Amino acid sequence: MKYSFLLLLLLSTVISAANAESPSYKILFGVIEKDQQTGNPQIKETVIIPLKLKSTGFEFGFEIIPPDNQPYTYQSIVHTPSPPQHIGGIAEKDNPDQHALVGKTPVQNGVGPYMQPTWFDSGDPLGEWKIDVLVNGKLVKTITFTVVAS
Repeated sequence: MKYSFLLLLLLSTVISAANAESPSYKILFGVIEKDQQTGNPQIKETVIIPLKLKSTGFEFGFEIIPPDNQPYTYQSIVHTPSPPQHIGGIAEKDNPDQHALVGKTPVQNGVGPYMQPTWFDSGDPLGEWKIDVLVNGKLVKTITFTVVAS
């Protein structure tokens, strides 16, 4: 009986600790397309992304789906297989030596679902890319995808 009580106490402590952890955030990734009925953007999940330039209107990216309506912060860090020919914007500030790590977005605030569109510029490399998605300062998901010629 003494051991049963200790086991019960241990289990309730473990369950309480698990419930105290931050809720899980779902991350979707793929091509961003307009819903034919509503016109709203939506993610068509895939890890094969064709290299189509921004001028074509093509976008890909990720969506953060929170478990509740609580405020959160988010940030992303993009890694390329090799340096792009042209670096600008955020990447230029974070990567003046043009290493394969392109850059990171500033920390931003969110409530509810958030979609981060991304596009390609001339000179972006083919191959395996990665995007680290951080929520509330913690890595939630590393997205690995392949950029192929279109």
